[in-house]
Amino acid sequence: MSLLLIVCPHCNDINRVPSECLTQKTPCDACKQVLFAQRPSKLTARNFQFYLSNNDIPVVVHFWSPSCGFNPAMEAAYTLATSRLEPWVRLARLNVEQEKTMAVRYKIDSTPTLIFFKSDREIARKSGVMTASEIMSWVSGYI
Repeated sequence: MSLLLIVCPHCNDINRVPSECLTQKTPCDACKQVLFAQRPSKLTARNFQFYLSNNDIPVVVHFWSPSCGFNPAMEAAYTLATSRLEPWVRLARLNVEQEKTMAVRYKIDSTPTLIFFKSDREIARKSGVMTASEIMSWVSGYI
């Protein structure tokens, strides 16, 4: 039995979850809310590295901008993909207009951009609007 570290999106507590017990309904040890809420976690410059370093599952980050005209369609597709991909992958979002330093750090030239991280390292990235099935297919290729 292996234990996986999973960060709670509600209280940021680090949970140790047996891999065979990991489901979308797995509760947080601290706040008792589900660890996978079927919607993307919200990241900021402050908690970004914490999420990457303390999740044993891959983390996919959607770098987005409220001023991007494609945002509503991509947000809906990303949320649907989240509900289908978690708990095997943590999906999160980061607003590049609010977190400009993160956009510079990760060289985000256009939104939307998805970056797939595993073990704290960037594995792949893809820019442009995608459907939920395209997101799921792209992510599945790196799991």
